[in-house]
Amino acid sequence: FQAHQQCGLDDISYYEDEEGRFFGPDYRVWGDLRLLAHPRAAAGVQQMAFGLRCPDLIGLSDTTIWTSLVSICQTTFSPYDEPPLMIPPSIANAILSGTLTAFQGDGLRALFKESNGQLYCIFAAKNHWALLCGSLEQQGMTWTYFDGYHSWILDAASQLAWTLSWLLQIPSASIDAFSLQPQQYPHTCGTLAIMHLCL
Repeated sequence: FQAHQQCGLDDISYYEDEEGRFFGPDYRVWGDLRLLAHPRAAAGVQQMAFGLRCPDLIGLSDTTIWTSLVSICQTTFSPYDEPPLMIPPSIANAILSGTLTAFQGDGLRALFKESNGQLYCIFAAKNHWALLCGSLEQQGMTWTYFDGYHSWILDAASQLAWTLSWLLQIPSASIDAFSLQPQQYPHTCGTLAIMHLCL
């Protein structure tokens, strides 16, 4: 990873091993590991959510969202803890658009088996970012959808939760919608999704 950075290869989105497990660009390697590098989308084609009716195209990119999600989880969980499964926005987009590959689905399943049973995903729909959290309970996966506009993209959150449950081969128990901090400005949806993760 350091070699990639030193060579100026900043267009790598994530790495994947032979068993389909995902690794972020900042993952520390402690032994021999053979990885496949997945590049970001073509330059200038980042996934953006600019907010509702926002003419200035102010908003957060999927790169900013993913970096924030990883950073928060790294500061919250000890390196010795079982980590949660963090879904990159690009994978969430592939799930919602029906373009997720079988290989990626197998990788998500493998990663979840090694997780603490928690799942975090900041995703975009209708030009709007929101947070979906999953928790493995006795009755199956329970889902919580956090959004500054409360239920603005609940249909997409429900589709994402149902599809993730199906991919993980775990029954989907319920989905609840919350807005702990109402959104006051049309372009702050990404910031609120990140803030909901911190609460």
